[in-house]
Amino acid sequence: MTCETNSTVMSIYSLIRLHRLHRLSVKLFNNTFNNFVSNDITSCRSLKTSSTFLNTSSAVINSSTDVNQFNHNRDFRKEFLQNIFVLSQNVLKGKRNINELIEEKDLQNICKTIEDNVKYLRNYELINGLHSFLEMGLRPTTSIIQHLENEILWRAKDMSLNNLLTCLSFHVRFQTTEQQLKVVNELIINLVIKIDNAENDEDIIQMLCLWQSLSPEIITRMELIAIEMIGRTDEDHFKLHSLSYLLVLLAKMNRRTKPLIDAIVNRFNYLTIDPNNYNERFLIRMVSALKQLNYIDVKFLKKSSDLLCNKKFLNSVRPSDRRDLLVSISHSNWSYPRLMDEYIEKIMNTNNDFSAQDFLVFVSSAARLNFHSPSMNQILNNYIIPLVNRYDMDSDSWLLYVWSLSILGCLPINHLNSVMNSDFYNQLLSSCQTYEGSDTSINYKQVMQTLKLLNIKGVAEIEMNQKIDFESVLMKDYEVAKRENSTEKFKQYVLQMLVSYMSDIKTNVLTPYGFAIDAEFIANKDNECLPIKEFGVLAGDPSNDVKQLPSGFKRCALMCFGFNDSLLGESGLVGIHELSVRLLKKMGYNVIIVNQNMIPFIRNLKSNEPLKAIVNKSFD
Repeated sequence: MTCETNSTVMSIYSLIRLHRLHRLSVKLFNNTFNNFVSNDITSCRSLKTSSTFLNTSSAVINSSTDVNQFNHNRDFRKEFLQNIFVLSQNVLKGKRNINELIEEKDLQNICKTIEDNVKYLRNYELINGLHSFLEMGLRPTTSIIQHLENEILWRAKDMSLNNLLTCLSFHVRFQTTEQQLKVVNELIINLVIKIDNAENDEDIIQMLCLWQSLSPEIITRMELIAIEMIGRTDEDHFKLHSLSYLLVLLAKMNRRTKPLIDAIVNRFNYLTIDPNNYNERFLIRMVSALKQLNYIDVKFLKKSSDLLCNKKFLNSVRPSDRRDLLVSISHSNWSYPRLMDEYIEKIMNTNNDFSAQDFLVFVSSAARLNFHSPSMNQILNNYIIPLVNRYDMDSDSWLLYVWSLSILGCLPINHLNSVMNSDFYNQLLSSCQTYEGSDTSINYKQVMQTLKLLNIKGVAEIEMNQKIDFESVLMKDYEVAKRENSTEKFKQYVLQMLVSYMSDIKTNVLTPYGFAIDAEFIANKDNECLPIKEFGVLAGDPSNDVKQLPSGFKRCALMCFGFNDSLLGESGLVGIHELSVRLLKKMGYNVIIVNQNMIPFIRNLKSNEPLKAIVNKSFD
């Protein structure tokens, strides 16, 4: 889906910035810039321009008394460095030109004072001062930068873990000189030495935020510390926001460290969360991150769904968040009617708040989850279909939308005609030609487009009595989607059992509607078979000659499905497989579903009796 994943994971620096805002920058970055501009910013507001900052700062250090104040008066030094920070912000905002600024005597005077008295700066003042000058755009070879970086190199071994993390978090973006590379390397060396001194979730998050600059060995060590800390800390630490950031970081790093994910999910499952006092976005990001990490936990999904529903979350989250949640739960196969009902209520109450993209995600998610409710057809016919137009979407998205409506059994004739024509098919082919990807991914896209069109054709011909005369879609031979290896092995295992007592079967029967029957045979409840060759294959070529069956016999379609083909939270198959079963039944088949969860008791028996029982039950 083109709209699914772009907004799921934040950039690493956006993540750091949002984390600072949420925690008010008190614990995560102790004594950093936000300390300078919080309560004390009012003392700088009277300094209207950056030029005034320069004049004021240079004026207060003209006498030996004022230099002494700089060296020994913390408040004096704080205001002095405050001015430098605000000056750097003015440069970043374009209010001052750095090339003009470096020529001014005032700035030179300030830099000289800091250079001469750098030993009096506390660690956090040293770090923040360096950051201000670097953000300001001073060249890394200037004297002030060199002095401050040398001082950090000298002090690194004695810095606290928090100081090391704060310095490293910004200095990794400034590595243009040999000395700057040396600073980052020295910080990392000392970080590794003191990594065991991590005290809380803030330290762990800040360390993992630096993953792009750290070796896999260091990251692994951090993860082990995180696992240990999550297991032993009280509820004052590793609350919802921290657990969310950790999962988003793991998704960003593409690290599926299962013990750490287990620890985070277990912590959440047993965490006491005030249902009226939490940030829904953190919860949605956890769901999205876990889906990206291919990690499914039903207890987590149920708890998070209930928390969101109890708070009526759709009234407060952004459209991108509600789309992310739908995409995540549907691709996790999490079928939870209460959650879908929240979306239905939102659509009915404020339908204008939903865009075409919102409706696409809702309809496609409902189709995948095979979601049906008493009001579903009303919602589709009155609140969605009239508001979504062909030109609201590209050809791929429109095909997904129409295909999803066909799975839900609510496909208008004009929507059917909009995709069953040569012009639309040529648009799909064109989208594949302009698709940026490998030959394999392009071929996969073409296969999936063809299968969707054939599924729609099946709904049109079998359920809507609409004859489709579209040569490009009426192909006799097409490529079906590949199954997962475990599902394919399971199918082969079941077919071997079937062959052991069914004398005449036809396997891998390609239907005209975008799916294949794993095994077709003609039998009765006593497991007596009739020859397929004599009575014909019903699902094959429409021109096949098929005969009427004797009384008591049925045409059987055996379909094998894997774990990922089934829904979580309630019984049933995902929408595309429910569609194939639905169409086969309407074609006259006795559909026999064999799910992969039947493997345990089949393997424990050395006979085909379990499969016989499944087949026999289908005749009841």
